[in-house]
Amino acid sequence: AYPDYTNGYNISGTILVTSTDSGINITGTLGGLEASVSGGFHVHSGFTCDDADGVGGHYFEGMSSDPWDSMYTSDSNGYADVDFGMPDFTLDEAYPVAYRALVVHLSSGSSSARAGCGLIGAAELGVAKLDTYPGYTGDLHITGDLAVSSGDGGLRVVGWMAGLEPGTSGGWHIHE
Repeated sequence: AYPDYTNGYNISGTILVTSTDSGINITGTLGGLEASVSGGFHVHSGFTCDDADGVGGHYFEGMSSDPWDSMYTSDSNGYADVDFGMPDFTLDEAYPVAYRALVVHLSSGSSSARAGCGLIGAAELGVAKLDTYPGYTGDLHITGDLAVSSGDGGLRVVGWMAGLEPGTSGGWHIHE
């Protein structure tokens, strides 16, 4: 949650920021959003999500104008896939976004409230983007994003999966 945000939406997600030849790409999935709306999704200038003053505004220091017009559009369940590029930005060189705050704004119907916040980059975290298993020819299309990190006593895995068989139990595994 964004610092001091208390208006009822519990936004979470897994976002991957990668370098490209012309900038960065931001991809992943958000959940806990307002249903069937568009809202903002931006990198901010701060390096914390602990206090609102430290989050800062949109990050574009040294640029002539604010390039952060990025949006998400949620589905009827409050989930949104994001996948967009931002030219000129990098992870750790010119216009670096590493360790800055990534902020989710609710739709304009909610006064564009800042409702979600996370930091870009955590060296102790890996992200697995799930898709159809190679050679699988069945009817299910399983997708998801799982974040894997070291925790007390072993691995900690958080994230989401969709497209599974309804009402059944199954397993997932990490293969070598």
